[in-house]
Amino acid sequence: MNNEINLLLIDIKNSNDASFEILFKRMHKPVFALAFSILGDKSLAEDVVQETFIRIKTKSNLYKEGTNGAAWIFQIARNLSLNLIKKRKFEVTLENNKSLEELFIKHSPWAINLKNLILAWKSFCSKKHLQSLMKTSVKL
Repeated sequence: MNNEINLLLIDIKNSNDASFEILFKRMHKPVFALAFSILGDKSLAEDVVQETFIRIKTKSNLYKEGTNGAAWIFQIARNLSLNLIKKRKFEVTLENNKSLEELFIKHSPWAINLKNLILAWKSFCSKKHLQSLMKTSVKL
């Protein structure tokens, strides 16, 4: 099977679309299994499969003939999966459609001070105060 994968990758490198379809049919399930084992999420694993085959199509010129084609494909899928984990590590998810401010205030040791600070800032920026600031700046 590995020799067949290598030949398909060489054909894809030479712009053979039929070989790409055959490669997809042969490799999409093993690529999905690898991505799912890393991510633990079906939807994300499916995204990685798509992106893996996009990369195979667009970067086929980087495949070195005579090397292990399946390993090259799995390496692409593995790297995409790990990059996705890194990317998602910095995303903020909100629970039950609560605002970020509500979550911070609820779980923060500085909740009372932050609440008071927000109220003070709102009163400072009230419409009357801003109007008086504008009048004094015009006089200067």
